[in-house]
Amino acid sequence: MIHQCTGVRISNIHLNAPENSPNTDGIDITLSTHVDIRDSSIATGDDCIACGPGHGISVGKSRQGREELGMLRRFSLTISLVGTENPIIIDQHYCDDGAQCQALAGAVKVSDVTCTRFQGTSATEEAITLDCSDLGCTNIVMDHVNITSTVPGKPVLQSLCKNANGTSSFTTPDVPCLSR
Repeated sequence: MIHQCTGVRISNIHLNAPENSPNTDGIDITLSTHVDIRDSSIATGDDCIACGPGHGISVGKSRQGREELGMLRRFSLTISLVGTENPIIIDQHYCDDGAQCQALAGAVKVSDVTCTRFQGTSATEEAITLDCSDLGCTNIVMDHVNITSTVPGKPVLQSLCKNANGTSSFTTPDVPCLSR
């Protein structure tokens, strides 16, 4: 866990856990700034890198109804994925109790998130999910993002976009709420 740290650099680590192992996060990051993780391979049963508690790289997945407003900003990703079930998700409606969740006040404010040279394969049809609350997600940038199916020849995957804005260029699948 990286907690209340500034200027952390992690490189050349390899973390592996069985796919079906419950809640096995690779690296948890909270209340920290300027964290640089590079040249590493992380494969776990839950979050590979969790910034606030999620899957793959989980960003701002914090339970709804928080007393205070959280914030995630100026976050950049350049990643290669292999058979990931949730390649890109920003989810401000996250709830982990397994029941149908209702919208509650309080969330993590997400802004200035950049995905560049992001490539790989998805094991699910929904490759990109931007499910933002009424706060919205602002200045989301997708540049040279290419996510294809793990099944060779399968058609282009889908994206879901709600209350997000920003730009997209050279991105597959298309993200309709981001301008080109």
